[in-house]
Amino acid sequence: GHVITPVSYINKLPSEYYLECIEDTIAFVGNSTVELDLYKKYPELESLTRIMPEKLIAAATIDFDYRTITNPKEKYLKLLKDRPDLIQRVPQNQIASYLGIQPESLSRLKKRLFKNL
Repeated sequence: GHVITPVSYINKLPSEYYLECIEDTIAFVGNSTVELDLYKKYPELESLTRIMPEKLIAAATIDFDYRTITNPKEKYLKLLKDRPDLIQRVPQNQIASYLGIQPESLSRLKKRLFKNL
């Protein structure tokens, strides 16, 4: 349910990152020529794609702020609260990467958290 437009697409530069889809994904891959052709064919698409990035930037800013001022334990607890489904579906090494810690550290963190329950 998320839309991702890498900065590299906007800047027309090679990306420093990659996306790994671990579940079924619908992806639109294009370039600026394809984009302009779509805007000509579907004018309403341009206004939609101008609004979406504004919302994405706001969400990314909130996420960045949160991730820079919280520790891995707080991030994990928030993930448990906001997206418990991910804990079951996403491999632990990827959750650890998202939290900015090693998988071993995530195991220790989970052990401490669930020991106190």
